[in-house]
Parts: sequence; structure tokens; C-alpha cells
Amino acid sequence: MEVTRNGPVLVLRGGDLRVHVRPGRGGRIDRLFHGPSGGFQPVFVSGTACRTPRPGDAFEEHDTCGLDDGFPTLLREIVELPDGPVVYPDHGEIWSTPMEWRQDGDALTLFMESWLLPYQYEKTLHLERDCLHLHWRIRNTGRYAFPCLWTFHGLFRYSPDLRVRLPESDGNGALCTCANPRLGPEGTRLRRTFLLAHVPEPVPPTAEKFWLLGRVRQGRCALEYPAEGMAVVLTYDPAQLPYLGFWVTAGGFKGEYNCALEPSTGWYDSADCARRQGCCPVLEPGQEQSFSMTIRVCPLMQAEKEAFA
Repeated sequence: MEVTRNGPVLVLRGGDLRVHVRPGRGGRIDRLFHGPSGGFQPVFVSGTACRTPRPGDAFEEHDTCGLDDGFPTLLREIVELPDGPVVYPDHGEIWSTPMEWRQDGDALTLFMESWLLPYQYEKTLHLERDCLHLHWRIRNTGRYAFPCLWTFHGLFRYSPDLRVRLPESDGNGALCTCANPRLGPEGTRLRRTFLLAHVPEPVPPTAEKFWLLGRVRQGRCALEYPAEGMAVVLTYDPAQLPYLGFWVTAGGFKGEYNCALEPSTGWYDSADCARRQGCCPVLEPGQEQSFSMTIRVCPLMQAEKEAFA
């Protein structure tokens, strides 16, 4: 794998992929090109200029694009800890924190030490054929435990014909967590129907979010782009990332059109909500969390044949 620097962006080349990574923005993946000419690029690109965020900034005040990590929360919240209350920032702190980096042989490793909580954070990227392999390690370096959830916050392009492939879950349905005309009020329980497999029309503007009920039974989900004949497939260990959310905005949020498959360690969106549901991890002193994910970009026919055989 080749790694070169282009201003604030690292460019990774390997196999069928070219990947742009921005260390100064929490190791965000800005682009994911497939093919020799880079003809297919599924990551959502915002028209907003990239500004340097300050710790604690609201996520929506910046360029909401790319593939980010959400930790230790997605929603801003106040958490009581032994040394007093701590404000967990909107979408966590990773997206707004600069990372250091090093090339370890055929892999790129990004790392940081938290300013908010006592932990070290590390993310490793490796390219192989049509796959981007990702591995994360989070280690509590302090003297007290803290609740946290990690969520993959990857914004991909919206398309009116986009199809969403979701795994089965123990709850055999989903919970609407963002009121909208198509799925209903917040708190609506949804059955596995046509609605969950297809995105809303581009008009009128709308935004939707739901979480699958219970733990997923397979660590596999995908976005299919029929008009382009391509697919993006996420695979991971469901024991490490047992919950899955899905977000889509068709002009309803900031006028943007994107969507996100959100594998997570907790259910859902905030440490407090997950704790009340009895499914929020707690990182103990000296404990390490680690998990992996593969993002595969491939022709749609190949994805249908192999990933969901």
C-alpha cells in the first residue's frame, strides 16, 4: 500500500482502491475511489468548506461529510463521573480532534490521546484488492471507568434508487428515532417491510433515522447503487458491534442528500440512552476495546452473489 501526502490529506493507494484520509479531522475518510480511473466514489462530499473545529463544537456547524468515528457518544449529553460531570460533545470528540499518524509496513495507523476522558484511541487502515480493512483500539488509561458507545458514522451518497441491505436482528423490526412523514413519529416500531429497504424520494425534503431492534444476527450490511451497478458492503463481527442504525437525509437536513449505515457497540445514539436500555459498554481502568470492519466496494452483481448468498 502506497501512502502519499497532499496538503492536509493522506492518499492511500492499493489494489482497486484509492482512499483520502484527513488526520486533522479525526482521521476522517474523505474519498473512497474504486477502479483504475476512480469512476465510482460512494462517500458523501459536502459543498461546505472544511474548517478547523474547536473541541465541543456541534457537528452540524461544520462540513458534515465523509466517514467518521462517533465516540464516546453521538448525541451531546452530560455524564456524571467520579471527578464530576463531563459533557460528551455532539457526535463525540473524535471527529474534531487532530490525530498523529505513522505508516506501519502495509498499513496506516492514526492515533490520539483524549482531552475529554482518560483514554488512548487508535485506528488502522489497510487496503487489499477491493477492500478497505479498518481496525480500532480504545484503551482506558485512567483510574475510573466511564460509559461510552462507539458508532461508525459513515456518510455515503444518497441516490433515489438506492437499496439498503440490512441483517436480521433479534427484535425482527426497527425503532424510528427521527419523526418523519414516511416512517411516523419518533418511537414508532417498524416491521421489516419495503420501507426499510428503500430510501425516501428526493421531494419533498425529509430526513429519517431508525435502529434495528435487538442485536443483529449477521455482521453484514450494504448499500446498492443499481444505476451505477456498484455496491458498498460493510462486514464486521456482530459480537463486537451488535447494534445497527440507519440514517438518511433527502434534503431534510442542511439541504443535503446522504445516508449512513451505523454499526455500534450500544443501543442507541447516546451513552445515557444505551445505559437505560441496559446495553451501554463501560470501559474499565486498563481495559481495551477493539473491533474491526471491512468496507468492500465492488460491482453490484458480485456483491449480490457473494455477500448475500
